[in-house]
Amino acid sequence: MSAAWGTAWKQHVSVCFLPPRFEDVQALYCKRSLFIFSKSCFPRRQLLLLTHLRAFEILILTAIAVNCVTLALESNAPGFRETQLGRQLQKIDYVFLAFFTLEAMFKIVAMGLVMAPNTYLR
Repeated sequence: MSAAWGTAWKQHVSVCFLPPRFEDVQALYCKRSLFIFSKSCFPRRQLLLLTHLRAFEILILTAIAVNCVTLALESNAPGFRETQLGRQLQKIDYVFLAFFTLEAMFKIVAMGLVMAPNTYLR
């Protein structure tokens, strides 16, 4: 039983970190993102592959869940921001802001913003 579980776990981990085929991914998106990056441009190719990794999606969903917990810990009580917990949560908020900003930038460069089908805002 444990050998079968170990094999299943290895297959799951390999699927999470196995990059998709670029040909399959690039066919979904416009020729140029932000009117600058073509499909053959190195940064866009790498970001397309990164944003389509299952591990990347799991990382984003985990960050969203952790961010929900930190938001639930915050309080509007007077003086809460001056407490040690309040200061730590404020710093963590900035970390999440930077993380989600980078995620949006990666996806916008990879997929395009709005003008074509399957872009970030469509």
